[in-house]
Amino acid sequence: MKRIVARDKRSLWDCYHAKVGKGEKLFCSQGYPLPHNISIFSVARGAALGPQICQDCLHYEAMEPCPLSKGLRGWDRAVWPKRKG
Repeated sequence: MKRIVARDKRSLWDCYHAKVGKGEKLFCSQGYPLPHNISIFSVARGAALGPQICQDCLHYEAMEPCPLSKGLRGWDRAVWPKRKG
């Protein structure tokens, strides 16, 4: 019997195809539609960026050997207000 191993959640932080385009919106260079609420402001806050479309993507290409750690994501956490709710 084959054992199923859970994989880590895929993230735009770790994919070579995630790019910043006009209007400071993130997009996929492979043409997959990303949620409209993902912007450069989400990146600045260091938000977790793992939309469902990335979880099932056949073209997901993880940066190797060392993806960006959660502690190094974002750059402006002190400036952005925390979300309520």
